[in-house]
Amino acid sequence: MFADPSAAQAVGARGRETARQHFEIESQCRRLAAFMAEFGAAMTGVKPKTTFLKPGVAFPMALEVLRQILKQKVLSSSSHAADSYKARALEDTPRLTAFQCGGLLDRRG
Repeated sequence: MFADPSAAQAVGARGRETARQHFEIESQCRRLAAFMAEFGAAMTGVKPKTTFLKPGVAFPMALEVLRQILKQKVLSSSSHAADSYKARALEDTPRLTAFQCGGLLDRRG
């Protein structure tokens, strides 16, 4: 198939690398599916809430909580979200909004 043996080796190496990546992705998907099944069972009451204390559930949840704290509190500008919310609340739009009415209740009548 290949005239040059090194080309055949390169294609073989790429194939092995692709197979390895595919295996790693499948492995991650299986772990995620197992975690989500366990988490869902605990959240819906099929399993007791102590399931959250199992290492297979507690560690991934703790890592995600820490990642979210780092992402939302440390790495992002916290004033940006509050400022954009305030700007949307105070913007002058032609349509009637709950912000302009002071809520959804009609206090005129």
